[in-house]
Amino acid sequence: MRRLVVTFALFASFVTAVWAQNAKDTEKAAATRKLLSTKISVDYSDTLLQDVAKDLTAQVKDSAKAELLVKVDTNSGASVNMKVSYTGKNKTVAEILDEMGKKHDLGYIVINGKYKTYTKYDGYLLITKGTERGYPDKGK
Repeated sequence: MRRLVVTFALFASFVTAVWAQNAKDTEKAAATRKLLSTKISVDYSDTLLQDVAKDLTAQVKDSAKAELLVKVDTNSGASVNMKVSYTGKNKTVAEILDEMGKKHDLGYIVINGKYKTYTKYDGYLLITKGTERGYPDKGK
């Protein structure tokens, strides 16, 4: 019985260690996740999604003195020509993306290493069509 308990405990710790290793962000992805907590204010009225992406990059650079790399995932159905409207004052980038996303059926993913066909975009913020909030939805 004691062997069974010890074996189970070792197996559980091994599985936990493997899971933690897989969940760990790359250095670039971790830096991007940190930038999502940057507080900014936005006012978009029928603004092209590509211009929203550029504005988020510029505002984060001004506020955090670091570059937030943003890309629109046109493969998911999001369009750079999509017009969005959203106003948010003194909110984090994550809050803005979440609230704007709910209104316009948009999600976002921080690319951790690689994602689907995006193999050279480690650390990018990818705006998608869907419900993702920082991490890819399971099964996609």
